[in-house]
Amino acid sequence: MELVAQSWAFRHDAGRDVQEEPTIHKNRNVQNPFWRPSLWICGVFYLFYQGVEGKSQMSPYEISRLSTADTKPASFTDWIVVFLIRTRHIDATTAASASSIFWLGMALGRYALGAVSERVGMRTAVSGYIVAAMGAQVSLIFLSKLSGMLVMLAVCGFFLAPLFPSGIVVLASQTEPRDRISIVASAIAMGQAGGAILPFGLGLLATHVGIEYLLHVILGLTVVLLMLWTTISRICGEAASG
Repeated sequence: MELVAQSWAFRHDAGRDVQEEPTIHKNRNVQNPFWRPSLWICGVFYLFYQGVEGKSQMSPYEISRLSTADTKPASFTDWIVVFLIRTRHIDATTAASASSIFWLGMALGRYALGAVSERVGMRTAVSGYIVAAMGAQVSLIFLSKLSGMLVMLAVCGFFLAPLFPSGIVVLASQTEPRDRISIVASAIAMGQAGGAILPFGLGLLATHVGIEYLLHVILGLTVVLLMLWTTISRICGEAASG
């Protein structure tokens, strides 16, 4: 499906259009763009973001294994479902639907909050989104009623949704067009590493401390996201404000 969609979307583009663009620095003294602090800070931002987002979904196969006695999860990723089953004693089917509700909130947030960011300014808007997501996470810590937890999961996904594209917009605005693809791809690659490393670390924590502290860990990671976004906004200046 992606192959067909991409082929159709770029059906009028030709390789010569890219080849004719200036791609070589005539001035050899130009600083290597990979030395820019904005790249590495955005990369770390994505690392923590993927760690938070990746803990909100688990496959049906892993769900089925969790429903049996004396069985540990098949993967060190997506621990929110494990949390719901083990600490809130929710059945596996409902836990799986809770994960879907989180991603539904993410989808709605991507569509709805873009206009808000443009109107308010990206620096202020994204900071507000992170604070709102933290509020939803605090509510999840104290809520025990299933309906309230499902609502807060959707709210958390809703406000986390704009973080990923906002980081790309800010980072792309700080780079030359010829360097933009490689710079943004490098930052996203660092984020993908976070999607593997942080859930693995959480798995170790769950083994030695207990899965009941999952929401506290996610809240701590989100606080780090807020600090990183504040740093990105300070470095990128007007790009993060507009």
